[in-house]
Amino acid sequence: MNDPTDSTSDIQAWKFISVNMSEAPVVSTTTPTELLATGRRHLAVRDYTAATEVLAGACEALAAEHGDTADQCAEAYLWYVIDYSE
Repeated sequence: MNDPTDSTSDIQAWKFISVNMSEAPVVSTTTPTELLATGRRHLAVRDYTAATEVLAGACEALAAEHGDTADQCAEAYLWYVIDYSE
């Protein structure tokens, strides 16, 4: 029988969980719309480096979803160019 005071099995279970969690892929829950809003916020506070990274991500996500020349990409491209010109 398992002794409730024996923590060895608990430690082994936690090691198993932590090892498996470290191997889990990172899933982004950030939508292109959220990336675009975050990029615009970075522009407003003049953090151009962060804005470039986030807006590039928004452009890439929208292009992957809709195609490079889709109308849905226009706003992201516009803000990216505005950021790039700063």
